[in-house]
Amino acid sequence: MITMATSTAPTSHLLFSSSRSLSRLSSFQLCVLGSKSLQVSCPNGFSTSSGKKKQAHGGFKCMAVSTAPEAGTKRSQFEIQTLTGWLLKQEQAGVIDAELTIVLSSISMACKQIASLVQRAGISNLTGVQGAVNVQGEDQKKLDVVSNEVFSNCLKSSGRTGIIASEEEDVPVAVEESYSGNYIVVFDPLDGSSNIDAAVSTGSIFGIYSPNDECLADVGDDPNLDTTEQRCVVSVCQPGSNLLAAGYCMYSSSVIFVITIGQGVYAFTLDPMYGEFVLTQEKIQIPKAGKIYAFNEGNYQLWDDKLKKYIDSLKEPGPSGKPYSARYIGSLVGDFHRTLLYGGIYGYPRDKKSKNGKLRLLYECAPMSFIVEQAGGKGSDGHERILDIKPVEIHQRVPLYIGSVEEAKERRKMSKTISTSSPRITSSSSSRTSPSPISRLFPSFHSHNIRQAYGTRFPSGIGCKAAQTAVPGSGIKAEEKKKSEYQIENLTTWLLKQEQAGNIDAELTIVLSSISLACKQIASLLQRSSIINLNGAQGTINIQGEDQKKLDVISNELFCNCLRSSGRTGIIASEEEDVPVAVEETYSGNYIVVFDPIDGSANIDIALTTGSIFGIYGPDNQCLVDFDEDSGLDEAQARCIVNVCQPGSNLLAAGYCLYSSSVVFTISIGKGVFAFTLDPTYGEFVLTHEDIKIPKSGRIYSFNEGNYDLWDDKLKNYLSYLRQPGPNGKPYSGRYIGCLVGEIHRMLLYGGIYGNPKNKNSKNGNLRLLYECAPMSYLVEQAGGKAIDGHQRILDIQPEQIHQRAPIFIGSPDEVDKLQQFLT
Repeated sequence: MITMATSTAPTSHLLFSSSRSLSRLSSFQLCVLGSKSLQVSCPNGFSTSSGKKKQAHGGFKCMAVSTAPEAGTKRSQFEIQTLTGWLLKQEQAGVIDAELTIVLSSISMACKQIASLVQRAGISNLTGVQGAVNVQGEDQKKLDVVSNEVFSNCLKSSGRTGIIASEEEDVPVAVEESYSGNYIVVFDPLDGSSNIDAAVSTGSIFGIYSPNDECLADVGDDPNLDTTEQRCVVSVCQPGSNLLAAGYCMYSSSVIFVITIGQGVYAFTLDPMYGEFVLTQEKIQIPKAGKIYAFNEGNYQLWDDKLKKYIDSLKEPGPSGKPYSARYIGSLVGDFHRTLLYGGIYGYPRDKKSKNGKLRLLYECAPMSFIVEQAGGKGSDGHERILDIKPVEIHQRVPLYIGSVEEAKERRKMSKTISTSSPRITSSSSSRTSPSPISRLFPSFHSHNIRQAYGTRFPSGIGCKAAQTAVPGSGIKAEEKKKSEYQIENLTTWLLKQEQAGNIDAELTIVLSSISLACKQIASLLQRSSIINLNGAQGTINIQGEDQKKLDVISNELFCNCLRSSGRTGIIASEEEDVPVAVEETYSGNYIVVFDPIDGSANIDIALTTGSIFGIYGPDNQCLVDFDEDSGLDEAQARCIVNVCQPGSNLLAAGYCLYSSSVVFTISIGKGVFAFTLDPTYGEFVLTHEDIKIPKSGRIYSFNEGNYDLWDDKLKNYLSYLRQPGPNGKPYSGRYIGCLVGEIHRMLLYGGIYGNPKNKNSKNGNLRLLYECAPMSYLVEQAGGKAIDGHQRILDIQPEQIHQRAPIFIGSPDEVDKLQQFLT
């Protein structure tokens, strides 16, 4: 019987932290605006008594959720804990900083891209060799090269890495100064790449260090070595005990991302329908003993007698009458993952041909040993703890024995140390001579090790060089910026570029990322709605008087949870909620987000197009509300009203996500319109449409003509005009999906006009100004189009109520101008 690793797995997964207690109100205090005058409900001692009254246009409500403990947020069975949410929790708890959060997110993004490439390798002609040899003297597979490039690009574009060192590169690379950060990342982009062509398990391994501030270099001792090169050596060549974080991603029947930040080991499984790593195992503990060993016994005759004796002992029947089971995948990640969960031991020893084994200390042994120790296991080279070994070469190899504690003890007993005369490179070598000038630069290195570390200056060993920083005359060569055919521009990298260019700040970057995460979850639920019984009505009615679908309620909850957990939102306002919600001050930020979590929900049960819409505002510091002495509203409460009820012209960003045959996330931050399509095998929104420009005219109109008899004569005349043959002998084509997102998306690409006018039954139309009309008008204007309510520009309308409705006519500029001629 195989013993499994213990882990604490949540019975219901959580998305971020939806159950935060709102024990303290934010500065955006909650208030209620009645139909005729401001009626205030103000907790925490805010005065409601004052002399003057301010007349308002009724219907507006702005209040916080209850502060009572019994009103705590209820966990939903549909909530899940993602890697993104987990990292944000660690950041909020002070376990990691925001910079490390972004580095780890960038690594997970690289892993998803590599998983996609591996899954499609046979289809995409990515099997076979590249025709190149790496620094190890190994033939490189095509995917070795591509994966290395993907990993490097993701890390560089994060803007938070200072040096990156890859098993596939000759030397570490210092990221260009203008985009660099402090973290050092070492990685093996594709472990077990010989398995690719056979579609057997492979993986990626990484470790993250902070810079070694104890730079012992004395520049005067060796004028040939500049400061940057010295720091490069010291920073990268650190012992594993200095690791801040480490992990691996296994590409197999599932894609599993395993990570430790020094607080236990956690495993996240990629949900291919959802495109995110979902927490599946918490606080993994490796079994103290196991019955599986993983050694490449093809090398048995090359091992020393002590190791042979140990392996032979494993084949003898144990107390259960059964010997150990042998497994060897040929991928450290795959073999290690099994060992982590089932227990046992993995070994890659030295032999007669490989005096130091074959695994690299920096890229493989140290990160895996850090993980196993965090899970309660051990990692050794046969003499000492792996994490205590100080690297003396970038690509230094060491033997590795790693696994359950009891198995490590048995291994030591059988081999008590393999002959002390065995060749090893250590900092305590007895061959030390008197210090040379170079050894005085780095007292922890010996002169022969420094020569190895600087292979570009001395014939032996591997070099450690920085690529260019932007410092003139530094002697560092510029890193050539070449764009790979495999380099993918996705939403994450695009947002980081906008941040680096100063178009948005880091806070808005996180808000937009959180929204995209909510959209991916909703897309996943929609794809499986009929399978998991999410069709049909919820049995409740929203503030609009509309029957709510099950997915209306769930999607709203997902959106709210993602926004709250970002820690960057101050107020969130949903079409599905009676009132806006001020986020608890402890976790709040400045941004106000308005959204329709699922537009066109009537289409859900028939699997037709739906979408999500959002708009983002900053707080309005120009409070235009004039309060009399009797108003009873303090500045914070007044700001709550003004902040949410802003005209669309104040929007900082807006967008939508289309859920249809493709999932498309379209966004504007005031610098044009960009569309990103979700790659289901990759789990990221990939840039597919840059700087979209709506055609000046189009031949498609979208009106619900079932309401024709309810429209006024001017609008009827306009529709009659559209039905007449045009210059090409054809009339306009009528389309109406019943989903605003679907209509706008088609119109952005093909041109035309969409209208939801007022009629005899709906004096103000059916669409909400804040949640639908304003965000979509912002997008269309950014693409060169127009949007009006029949009288004025939509973006100029000052909302008077949270759920205020407005007629809308939106589309190509020439088409909207034609409509205005009829309406006036």
